[in-house]
Amino acid sequence: MKTSRKQAKRVIFWTLLSFVALQLALNVWLEMKRPEVYDPEYRDRLMLLQERVAENPGRPLMLVVGSSRIMTGVSPEMLPPLETVDGAQPLTFNFAHSGAGALHNLVAVHRVLREGFEPRWMVIEVVPHLLPAAQHATMAKLALAGDLPVLHSYIAPAKLYGWYAEERATAVVNHRGAILRELTPFIQHSRWDVMALEPLGWKTPNEPIPDAAERVRRTAVVQANYQSSLQRFQVHETSRQAMRELLELCRSKKISVALLITPESSEFRGWYPAETQAKIAAYCDELRGEFGVPIIDARAWLDDADFSDGHHILPDGAKHFTLRLGADVLNPLATGRLRANVGASRP
Repeated sequence: MKTSRKQAKRVIFWTLLSFVALQLALNVWLEMKRPEVYDPEYRDRLMLLQERVAENPGRPLMLVVGSSRIMTGVSPEMLPPLETVDGAQPLTFNFAHSGAGALHNLVAVHRVLREGFEPRWMVIEVVPHLLPAAQHATMAKLALAGDLPVLHSYIAPAKLYGWYAEERATAVVNHRGAILRELTPFIQHSRWDVMALEPLGWKTPNEPIPDAAERVRRTAVVQANYQSSLQRFQVHETSRQAMRELLELCRSKKISVALLITPESSEFRGWYPAETQAKIAAYCDELRGEFGVPIIDARAWLDDADFSDGHHILPDGAKHFTLRLGADVLNPLATGRLRANVGASRP
């Protein structure tokens, strides 16, 4: 009996040790060869961007960076051709990521530069209700090894590496689809495992247009999530520092930048008290004064019927917004004629 127990314990021990060793080896291989699988949404856009740049050699790159508002609202496929003063046609790509605030945008741009892309222009979103959030845990869990030096300035090492290690330990469950594709490329897999994307990064609508009652329900959920942060609004120091570092990075790389506050419904805009409006205006003035960057307040550019929940744009609204963004922002940015401030008034 004692011998059997010892053998059982030995089997359990070596089984667990083998599992840990296999998991460690898999994580090391992924970090070296395919680190983007730990952030599948980034991976999908990276693959698309690599394909588009390869197909369009020599075309200067313009990136639109931001949150799911950008993801659903800016469709480069719908843009008329842009042209610079020297006759070049920029390649415009939607490089948004769900939930991206200032720190996330900083990490995203560092990733793009590490991959060897050299954007000439960049439109960076400012989401007012995300400015009070640090998003430390989110970014630590989405981090790739190359992101850690960027995040050291913002997240305490114990938390950063703790969250980072937790994500690696659960990767075989959380990202099993992306990992399986890498390990078994000879098997047919669904190409995009997070969401359907158009060739230039816009999120393809994959559900029916919500009716009026559903829009009311979704807007109520958004209000419950974000109104309180707008009532008690303060720009978190992480958001402030990350945005400044991002603008300094773009300046050092000679990337022309415009900041964009994306559209919101009239109801959503009604959740801003006067004090919050003043703080947002002061924050924009601070960035404009220090970096000379144009700031586009597009919150009132669309009708209420263009939103699914007060701040995510429906397909018809995306077309309207994209066309105006191209005419009022992207084309002037590409030709060096963008004014220092573009107001929120409707046409």
